[in-house]
Amino acid sequence: MFSPFPTCRLLWLAALISLPAGSQTLTPAQQAKAAFDKVDSSALPALQDTMMCMQAHAALLPQVPAGERYLVHYRRGYCALMGASVTRDPAEYAEAAREFASAIQTWPGRAPQAVSSGLRVLNAIAVAGAGRGALAAEAVAELDAVVQQPDCSATAVMQPAFCQELTELARLWLGWNALQAGKLNDAAKLAAAVPSSPWMAWIAGRQAWVERRWPEALGLMDKAVQAWEAAEKSRTPRTADLLGPRPDLGRMYLELATAYYRSDQHAGVIAAHEAAVKRGAGDAYGFFMRARAREATGQTAAALEDYQRAATLAASNKDDSWAVGQAHYYRGLLLYGRRSYKQAQAEFIQAPKAGLGDIPGAEVNAWATLSAVAAGDCSKAPELLDLSVKPASKLFPAADAQSLAAACQLKQALTLDQLLEFEQKLGSKLDAAQMRQLRSRVADAYSAQGVAAEDRKDTYAAVIAYRKALEWDPSSSKARFNLGAIYLEDRKYDLAEGQYRALTQSHPDDFEAHYWLAESILAQPLNPTRKSEACELLKRSLAVSDPGKRDQFKQTFSSVGCR
Repeated sequence: MFSPFPTCRLLWLAALISLPAGSQTLTPAQQAKAAFDKVDSSALPALQDTMMCMQAHAALLPQVPAGERYLVHYRRGYCALMGASVTRDPAEYAEAAREFASAIQTWPGRAPQAVSSGLRVLNAIAVAGAGRGALAAEAVAELDAVVQQPDCSATAVMQPAFCQELTELARLWLGWNALQAGKLNDAAKLAAAVPSSPWMAWIAGRQAWVERRWPEALGLMDKAVQAWEAAEKSRTPRTADLLGPRPDLGRMYLELATAYYRSDQHAGVIAAHEAAVKRGAGDAYGFFMRARAREATGQTAAALEDYQRAATLAASNKDDSWAVGQAHYYRGLLLYGRRSYKQAQAEFIQAPKAGLGDIPGAEVNAWATLSAVAAGDCSKAPELLDLSVKPASKLFPAADAQSLAAACQLKQALTLDQLLEFEQKLGSKLDAAQMRQLRSRVADAYSAQGVAAEDRKDTYAAVIAYRKALEWDPSSSKARFNLGAIYLEDRKYDLAEGQYRALTQSHPDDFEAHYWLAESILAQPLNPTRKSEACELLKRSLAVSDPGKRDQFKQTFSSVGCR
């Protein structure tokens, strides 16, 4: 077969392989032997060669005496097993198992204890392959019997060295079976028979993980999967690689990703999971782990996609082995950070339905309410204010929630009384920008009162209203302009000047205010400096966009004698 196995394992009867003197044609026995030798001597036999070997021995079988048929069955089963080791076809493993069983049944003397232990191991391996790698109870019992009482006497089937190698392989299979049952210590003891096998490193890594020796565990587990990767590509596989238990590398990479995840090694999580996905093993929790790792490394867009895939895959597979709601929750947080508030709200609403694990349900509900208000649903603002006073966790942005809820309620305050009441109750919840907005709206409301009072010819009430407006917002142009106009009409030119001067300072582009400031100055006793200032103001006022006002301002400019 291949180089690690000793050659000449089958001591074929001389009578079956001898040629008559001068004969140029191979007998069926010789053809079968030649086909077997080609498979036996190849490091990795070609499928065509294994098929020819099986066909040659099938043709030979009727010609062989009953007492010698076990040899033909063995060789045919061996070639079938080599082919199955390449194709991984359960049907080919089953055919190999049938041939090995026939070899055992036709063994000379039919004494079970006389059957080569190596043949019994090969039979158990073929049966396991037919069951897609699982060891049935009968196969476990057979391998255990071989390990407990091995018989590797020289036989016509195989030499003792190869038989002993297969006996060690039996221990590896039993160790693998113990690993599947979670018996790590038993697995390690049995797998020690083949210390060079990646299974030994993997089991040791799992043991280190259980004992919280994290760096050592990750190193051993990674070493194992890299060795399996190399064995897959090798053209000269070892006995344990070809006939030993095959790892499900997709699942192994997922386990490795989980180990990296629990160690907060984000790059390792991403690399291991991507390797698992390439092998078709990207399960829902694996995508969740990769999403967390990508989020931690700033890959927000990719994390959003992975959270979505994790939740969708879990739902389609009805996977409740983990708290799927976590994927919705963390996706909601990312969407909120991207100002996709309605999408975030939908994720937070869905999260509790899928299970939250250690995440408090109250916190998820708080985020859902926050997202709703941020999306414009002001009906939930009072509820959000309550949540911000007693936040569900330290992670919840209570200050932002207060500010957002207050701003939402500010939008609902329409009248002056409502605005004043809001300021008294919730003004402390506003940030600086929101407070400026509130004061501006109150000033506008007082200015509107002033205009209404002027319409009623109630100048006194108008002045009070405009002054109130300026108390709330000194930059209120309407209040200052109208108050200045009242002072001009009442010949209180100095007061008018004060209002228009303040207005031009806060609104330099209000050219009409420049004009009326000049008029206020010109109406008072003048000296050359004051007149020069007034002329400069009139000159600036000519930049007004209204043509009618521009003409009026030009006439004043000329009549005053400004240049």
